Amino acid sequence: MMSFHLCLTAIKNTPYIESWIEFVKSRNVENMTIDLGSRASSDYTIPDSFYINSYVKQLTLRLAFHDRMIPRGSVCWTSLKVLVLRNCNLFDGSTIPKILSGCPVLESLTLYMCRCYNLKVLDLSKSLRLTTLEIANNCWVSGQIHIVAPHIHNLTLTVPPYWPCNLVDVSSLTEARLDIGFNSQEAFDADFLQQFVQNIIEKLRNVDKLTFGEKFIKVCQSGTELPIKFSI
Repeated sequence: MMSFHLCLTAIKNTPYIESWIEFVKSRNVENMTIDLGSRASSDYTIPDSFYINSYVKQLTLRLAFHDRMIPRGSVCWTSLKVLVLRNCNLFDGSTIPKILSGCPVLESLTLYMCRCYNLKVLDLSKSLRLTTLEIANNCWVSGQIHIVAPHIHNLTLTVPPYWPCNLVDVSSLTEARLDIGFNSQEAFDADFLQQFVQNIIEKLRNVDKLTFGEKFIKVCQSGTELPIKFSI
């Protein structure tokens, strides 16, 4: 069995999650998707056994709102190359560093609408093979997040207007896409945009290809004075 996709839609099936995980591990599945986000939240914590798997190469995990990722032991995903985390509660500031340390051949990391607690620095400097990073609408509960990613070649970054991020080191970057995640009902802070753009554009000055998302351009055309000219 090469691929496995588990999608639970009923909360009554929550007690069977761990047995499904063990089944997948016993079949040496390489491409695994675990989607728990379609069921009602039950404060489920991913079991420690989930973090020990030497066969999986591509892993997508989607959780419900109150579910948690708190690996109490070590993480051992020694073959993992692509990791996608969606709607994941990363309650402990050590969760992401622990995951990264257990993925020595990781090439692509996506964090989509995750809630990251007590994490001030996303340090990818020791992930030597990690060349693709996508971050979209994450909630950095500790405030501004600092991203250290000296080996990244491709960056997709969508930030909400109330949780800025700071690119500390993206010295190997060749391609980047920037956008701002907000809806029309949200009040937008022009000072945030100014600070965000100044920092980001400076760090991305030498990339080969820089793409701006639709919402980013719309905000910039709304009258906010920015230190950059756009050619539409």
